[in-house]
Parts: sequence; C-alpha cells; structure tokens
Amino acid sequence: MSGYKLLSDRVPYVPFPQRPVLKGPNGKRLLVWVIVNVEHWSIERAMPRTVLPPPMGQNLLPDLANWSWHEYGMRAGFWRLFDALKQRGITPTLATNGIVCESYPQVAEAALKEGWEFMGHGWVQGPMHKVENQAEAIGKAIETIRKFAGYTPRGWESPGLTETDDTIDLLSAAGVDYVADWVIDDQPTWIQGTPRPMLSVPYTVELNDIPLMAIQHHRSDELYVRGIQQLDRLWKESAAHTRVMAISVHPYITGVPHRIESFERLLDAAAPQLGLDRVALRRRNLVSASAMPYKATNGMTYDSGEFEAVLDKALDLADWSGFESRAQASAKKGLWRGLGLATFLEWTGGNALEENVNVRIMEDGVIEVFTAVNGMGQGIATTLAQLVVDIFKVPLSQVRIVMGDTDRGNGFGSAGSRSLFTGGSAVSVGSAKALELAYRITRRGGTTVTVSLPHPTHTAAIPAAGADVVETGQPSAGLFFWLRATYATSGISNLRVANSWRKTSNACTTESAPRAVFCKRMPSTCWMPTVANT
Repeated sequence: MSGYKLLSDRVPYVPFPQRPVLKGPNGKRLLVWVIVNVEHWSIERAMPRTVLPPPMGQNLLPDLANWSWHEYGMRAGFWRLFDALKQRGITPTLATNGIVCESYPQVAEAALKEGWEFMGHGWVQGPMHKVENQAEAIGKAIETIRKFAGYTPRGWESPGLTETDDTIDLLSAAGVDYVADWVIDDQPTWIQGTPRPMLSVPYTVELNDIPLMAIQHHRSDELYVRGIQQLDRLWKESAAHTRVMAISVHPYITGVPHRIESFERLLDAAAPQLGLDRVALRRRNLVSASAMPYKATNGMTYDSGEFEAVLDKALDLADWSGFESRAQASAKKGLWRGLGLATFLEWTGGNALEENVNVRIMEDGVIEVFTAVNGMGQGIATTLAQLVVDIFKVPLSQVRIVMGDTDRGNGFGSAGSRSLFTGGSAVSVGSAKALELAYRITRRGGTTVTVSLPHPTHTAAIPAAGADVVETGQPSAGLFFWLRATYATSGISNLRVANSWRKTSNACTTESAPRAVFCKRMPSTCWMPTVANT
C-alpha cells in the first residue's frame, strides 16, 4: 500500500499566482495535445460504454449492438481520424490497450509508421479497480507495446481514467514518466509516487468526445464549438503562463461521418498553435500538376489540374499578404476583421458517362445539333451552341440546338453536373467529326444549291446524300463551303468519357462590429482548359 492516506494527497495545491513562470519549448505559448484512443472491447464481456440501452431492460451477452458500435470505429472511424491528422501533418498520441497491437495490428502499424507516440491504455478496456493484478496487467501492456513499437511507452492513460490508491506507484515502478488520468490543471503537475514522482500531463473530459456525445448527447459540432472557445481563452491566458490544451477522441464517436468534419475544423483552427501555417497546410496536400493523371485512394483518377496555381491565384485576388495591415486598420475603427481560406475538389460528370449527339449541316448554312440533354434553367442551350461555334467558326445565330428529341438525339439526358461535361463533350466531338467529313468530299455533278460557311483556314464541300458537291473559294474571299444538295448531312457521335474533377480555392474576408456583420467574398478561381459561359 502507498504511504498516502488519500489518493488526492499526492498532489499539493499550488495556485497560479504562486507558480513560477512556465514557458513551452521554443517559446511556444500554447501546446495542443491530440490523443486518439484505440481500445479492444471483448464481445464476451459487458460493454464499457453503450450507445443503445439493454433490450427490454435486460443486460444480455453477447451485447452485439454495442460491441458493433466500437467495432465500426476500428474498421472505419479510425481511418477517418488517421487521414485527417496525416493530411495536416499532425502527430498525435495513440492511447492504446496493449492487446490492440495483437487484435488490430493494421491500426497499430499505421500509427507507428506515421510516428505517433504510443501511450499505455491498460491491457484491455476495463476499470483498473477490476484488474486482479494491476502490476501484471501494466507490465503486460507496456511490454507488448515495447515489442511492437520498438520502445518503452513513457505515458499512461488508465481505461476510463480509473486509478486505485496504488496505481501511481505501480506505474512509477514500471518506468512510466507521465500519466493522463488526472484532469486537474492546464499545466503539467508533479504527482508524488514511489519510487519516483510522476508528471501529470493536462488531459480533458471537456474536449473528450465520450462525455460530449455519449453521455451529454450534444450536437455533432459541439467539439468544434467548445474547442474554439477553449482555444481562444487559453491563447489569451498563455501570454503569461504556457498552457496545454488536450483534445481526446475515439474512433467510434468522432470517427463517424457526421462528426469528423467538426474534428477537422478544430484541427485547422488550432493549426497556428500547432506551428502550421494555413496556406502551407493546404499546399502540403495538393497534388502537383506533374503527378497527373493521379489515382486517388478512392480508386478514381484525377485527369488534370494545376491546383497550386489555383491556390496562388486565390491568394493574390484576396491580397492575402496584406491582410494584417487591413486588420490593423479595422481595429483602429473598433472593428474585427477575419480572413478564411477553403479549397475543394469536386467530381463532375454524373453517373452516366456516355452520350449521343447528331450534328447536321443544313443546306441553308445552319448547324443543327440534336442532343438528349435538356435545359433546366442552367442555360445549357447557349453553352452547347458556343461549343459548336468554336468548331465551325460561324456566328452564334447560325447554330440551332434541338434538345429532348430522343429520335434524333438519344442519350442519358441531364442530371447533376453531366449536361456540359458529358453532353458538351459529345457536341464538341460530333461537330469536329462532321466538319472533318466535309473536308473529305470530292467533286460531283448535279443541281446546284449554294451555302457558305466561313472558316479561317479551310475550303471544302459539305456532303449530302445524292448531292453534287463542289469545292471552291479562297480563305481571303470569306466563302469556303459550297453545297449542292437538297438534304442535310449528319455527323453522328457516340462519346464515352471518364469523369473529371474541378479544383477551386476560395478566400473570404469579414469585417464585424457589435450587432453587425459585413461580409465580402473574394473572387474564387477554378483551373480548367476551356471555360464555357451560360
């Protein structure tokens, strides 16, 4: 037994005004500590936590529903947390049950490869009060982690933050340097132990997703809302004394689809305190133009894109470098100014990537296009006509777009973002084929019907069934295509394309005063080889 009457006797009370000034490494004011907790829940035992109450009021084993809740976290949720941290270059602490190294080796291996620090979290998930031999369980967990990671873990977080009177001494004897069980301060605190004292590193039950979501049942964005408030306050206070802010998450809670974004937003907000520049953070995750085509982890391929150039353009339009001077000018007027940056990649093309088009060159000189895509207020008729103009070099008035006639323009139609991408691509290819066909026509005799189609470099005759066609005219004369025919000619195209990706960077600045907010959105930029207007 320990020499302390109460567990609380191990930590003498020292108020902030009486403490020596504490400064972080390299002069850092605020240290943000991210902890990812991975645990092994045995289906043969009662679940440590539940998301569903016992069915019909009876505690039953196996508890499949609640075990599955945890298992989802290990199969899907962990990898969302993993990607969010990796993309931002953040190295968290992995608080892990020792048995996880054996039961979920892929999880442990991924964390090890990225340099995450391993921290002991018991052997299996369960309170220390229920462990028959704590010394044996602690030693087993530490030794398993040591063999797996190649080093002895320096830290320890007891399952459920549970300790008995002797736990600290047992951890000290096992060589543990710090513990995260004591949620008592915003600064590291010494805890008396035998054979040596141990450092209590500030942990949290306030920015911990278990109390927030599983117990208090807050909205999914509460982690972000509360985290921002805590970040702002600790940053102000850290001007005098360095503070530590802990963020503790679990794969089965924060790793679910409706909560992961709040975690990502909080990481982005904390980026300056983590030593990460907002622009550098995003630039780190951009795919370079030289890497195109790039196959992403989702199995899809990015065909092209100059993503960094798009980001640079947005920063230039927003005058990113001049923000501080604008913020100071606003402050003199009693106003607050903010500047945000967002990047996104959007898939376009829809779910049907095949389209048919019929391009007809009429005897009156009109280029008639039959397509299955339809206008729904997006101005697609004008856009498609512009694509025809680009190919034939004729006035817009000489192009007629016929939509919705499936007898002559059969295809999938309009849905999502496919009208321009898939339907427009078919129109461009079909128009080019029709024009190429015209170039191949030879001289024939017959009744003369004359049509002129201006073109900058070519002279050719336009084909028609049973028609006599003659090539004549010179580029300088402006009359290049002559048709002797009574029927129109068609260029039919069946086009199948791959999906495409659009990358955009947006910058937004705000200026606010009490009870009033004025928001000005800076221009957004989008890289693409051709811009079609509607």
